[in-house]
Amino acid sequence: MALVENLAERNIDAILSILTDVQQRYRLNEDIYKEANDEIQDILHDIELSNPKNARDGYACYKSLREARIRRRQAKEENEVLKGCMILLRRKTLWHLN
Repeated sequence: MALVENLAERNIDAILSILTDVQQRYRLNEDIYKEANDEIQDILHDIELSNPKNARDGYACYKSLREARIRRRQAKEENEVLKGCMILLRRKTLWHLN
């Protein structure tokens, strides 16, 4: 019986660890998304408001914009996968608070 209880406890600990990791990763992705979005807006404002750029500077803007959009998309897509777990966690947390 002790072996079964030990196995159950280890499995519960593993599940709780995974759920904690999901929450942390979801929040990190939210921060990455916001930072990348702010960076994109800064680049677009620079393009809109500054003097026309030469080819080298224009390419640097393109490259920065592309990299920020890729980071933003990766964070958004990962959070779409994690969203179901986060909804479940929020429901369970609210259920335990009642």
